[in-house]
Amino acid sequence: MYTCGGPCYLFDVRVSAFDKLAHIFVPVVGTIFVSSILLWRIIRQKQRIEQQNTWKNNRRITWQILSVCCLHTVAWGPIVTIMLMVLFSPVSNPGLVHVLINWFPCSYFLVILIYPFICLIGLTKIWLDVCKSLRRQLRLIKNTAGLE
Repeated sequence: MYTCGGPCYLFDVRVSAFDKLAHIFVPVVGTIFVSSILLWRIIRQKQRIEQQNTWKNNRRITWQILSVCCLHTVAWGPIVTIMLMVLFSPVSNPGLVHVLINWFPCSYFLVILIYPFICLIGLTKIWLDVCKSLRRQLRLIKNTAGLE
């Protein structure tokens, strides 16, 4: 039995190009673009209003937006760039294809693993509870180690 090793529709150049552009390039660029616009708007509003309480509340969401934007840029930027180079390059470059196939699939999982922690940045109460729990566990470990 012979299998092609992946989705067979990817062997058609037009369908493959549409799939990669519509399902990888557009969402990544859209997320980076919209996050950047939101960040710019928050900073502009801070400069215009100059209210300390409002900025204190918006600081957490600003860090969260900035971290999501940086995560997408660092993790997906090289993937999308190399994918576009492979897709639209008139000359075939086996080195780029090797990097795209063998190295970058790991970064998909890295983004998925890091993203929940990025989302938790803005939730101060959860971070305080986690820190309190860690301190309690460290004290317990120190006390247990001291008894032995």
